Amino acid sequence: YKDKVIQQHNKKHPKFSVPSIKSVKGMEHPPHFNIHHYAGVVGYNVEDWLTKNADPLNDNCLDLFRKSAMPYMAELFADCVPAGPKERKKTFQTMAMVHRKSLNELMGMLNTTYPHFIRCLVPNETKTPGKVQAELILHQLRCNGVLEGIRIVRAGFPNRIAYADFKQRYQILAASAIPAGFIEAKEASQIIIKHLALTDDEAKFGNTKVFFRAGILGRLEDLRDEKITEILTAFQALARGWIARKIYKKLMEQRVGVVVLQRNIRQHFILRNWPWWKLFTKVKPLLSIARQEEEIRAKEEEMKKAMEEAAATAAAKKELEEKYAKLENERMAIQAELERERQAAIDAEDLVFKLEGKQKELEEENNELIDRIEEEEENNFIVAENKRAVEAELAGVQQELAALGEKLKTAGGDIQGKEEEIKEKINELTRKDEEIKKLDLKLKDTSNRLSETESQLQMAQEKGQRLDKDKKKVESELSETRQDLEKRKKYRLRLCVDTTA
Repeated sequence: YKDKVIQQHNKKHPKFSVPSIKSVKGMEHPPHFNIHHYAGVVGYNVEDWLTKNADPLNDNCLDLFRKSAMPYMAELFADCVPAGPKERKKTFQTMAMVHRKSLNELMGMLNTTYPHFIRCLVPNETKTPGKVQAELILHQLRCNGVLEGIRIVRAGFPNRIAYADFKQRYQILAASAIPAGFIEAKEASQIIIKHLALTDDEAKFGNTKVFFRAGILGRLEDLRDEKITEILTAFQALARGWIARKIYKKLMEQRVGVVVLQRNIRQHFILRNWPWWKLFTKVKPLLSIARQEEEIRAKEEEMKKAMEEAAATAAAKKELEEKYAKLENERMAIQAELERERQAAIDAEDLVFKLEGKQKELEEENNELIDRIEEEEENNFIVAENKRAVEAELAGVQQELAALGEKLKTAGGDIQGKEEEIKEKINELTRKDEEIKKLDLKLKDTSNRLSETESQLQMAQEKGQRLDKDKKKVESELSETRQDLEKRKKYRLRLCVDTTA
């Protein structure tokens, strides 16, 4: 295998080379050939390459590892389910086969997604968990082309966003510049970018998206955060000012109340030992007694008036209840009559629908008869044309026969041949006569069918006229029924209005 690879690719492929003896001197496993990868030169040793990783997996060991008490070991071999006895005879899995199966599953998963790029980095050379060698990682990033890709991306327009999303997210930065009402997302995005004073080198417009240089979108996010902070600060200031003014107003009202209470308390302390005040407090109840008697008399008069009004109200209520019962009976009767009228209207409408259906059927039959008449007329016209053509042809044959007779008389020779020709002409004339008779019979038959069709059409038209008359009659009855129903509704409404009045 090694000799075949070296013979096929050595000094023929730029990415393939054979290491010198000096470069591999002292190595325990010297490489047999080198592959020049993007990240550097990698040497490969092909000893036991074809037989490496061909060790079979023991099902007992897999089952033992899967049931291990160590959680990490059990998790590593959780997917390794031992095969059954039948499957064990068919398949013979090795480490390379398991690795290939895992790799195929990974590639299948990647093919179902849309990854931008995948980079696998080695954190350290000692395979120690948690240890990071920054220089090694930076070297891998540089060799893998990640840094170069980032530089290329930064040289273009790496950030992009749809017009609708850009308008929805960043129109807060140019709220005063965007006109009121509906506006297209692309036009609004152009207004926002013009208001933010972004140059053509910083932003570009596409068909459906707007593109930005690296860092521009972050700057817009900072401006948006500042604007939102400013708006929220102003809103908080307004809310706090409103709350403070409300508290201040309440404190001012409390201050006025305190002043009034103090003034009343001072007046009380001044008047409580004044003799005239004491006399007023003793005389005041006597004045209220006289006033109470007048109030009692006024209340008694009011109570009499209320009793009279209550009696009149009770009589009016009784009268209204009687009227209501009478009107309710009338309403029930009118409602029953309306139900009958409504049922009659429904029946009339059903009858109208049936008559319309019959009319449509007769119209269809009429159309069919008219089509048949037109078809028969066309056939009649064709037969007449054929008859005229046959008659013309017969006239031509007769003329030819007359001419032959004249020629026979004048020529006087070859009588037998001319007689045969005359017989043929006579036979042809008899055939033409038979065809003319057949065409006459066919014409008569067509004329008879045409007359029958016309009679059927006339009968159908008479039937349609009768149905039209019946329909108009039913429609007039239906309109009269509806007018009567409307009158009854208006009468019922007027009765209800009079009752409520």
